[in-house]
Order: sequence, then C-alpha cells, then structure tokens
Amino acid sequence: MGFKQLVFIFALMVFIALFIVGKADKIASKIQDYIDKNFLETNKSLHEKISFFNIEYCYWTAKYNYGLSLIEKYLERYHLEEHKEKAHYMKAKYYDSMLDIRKASEEYKKFFEEFPSSKKAEKAKQRYMEIKSYL
Repeated sequence: MGFKQLVFIFALMVFIALFIVGKADKIASKIQDYIDKNFLETNKSLHEKISFFNIEYCYWTAKYNYGLSLIEKYLERYHLEEHKEKAHYMKAKYYDSMLDIRKASEEYKKFFEEFPSSKKAEKAKQRYMEIKSYL
C-alpha cells in the first residue's frame, strides 16, 4: 500500500470520525426517540441498558448538555441501585468534563456520600478533594 493510499484512508477515517462526533447529539436523540417508542413499555430492561449506553455515548462524543438531560430522565425512570449509582457518577464526570468544577464538586460529594460502598467512591472522594483544593 502506497503513501497516497494511506493518506487517503487516514483522511477518510478523520472525516467519518468528525461526522459522527459532529452529529452525535442528533444520533443520540434519534436513538432515544426510537427506544422510547419501541421498548419503554414492552422491554424495560433493554430500554434501560440502551438508555445508559446513550448516556455514555454522549459523554464520549462530548455532547454534555444533552447527556445531562438523558441522565435526569434516566434517574427519574429507573431506581435500581446499581444503575442509579452509575448514572450519578456519570453526572459528576459530565460536569467535570464541562469544567464546571463547582457542580462537579457537588456531584462527586453527593456520590461518595450516597454510595460509600461503591467501587468508585474512593475515586470520587479523591477527585472531590482535588477540586476543593482549587476552589
């Protein structure tokens, strides 16, 4: 494979990645609409899994505001402790990634106080202390 072909493949991959990230909020919105219409009443377990995947997808594509709205919906709909824990931790990570350190600090603190036996409680407490040292 020649240099020109490698450059073309690389450029194509970058274009596809930018397109997917650039349209991530629309993709996430369509996913949520689809699963709300097709699985909310018929298969709540699958709906919950896909909803949480969608929250993670928004995080990894930096669509934070939409992701936070999905987290709020998720927390209203589902009350299983394990998933509630994951959603609260993601909420703190969202604010942290948005550089909203005051809200991130509050969310990390809520997390380790509400879920002290969580595997991520120590990590949340550590991050909370790091943020507090800057405030």
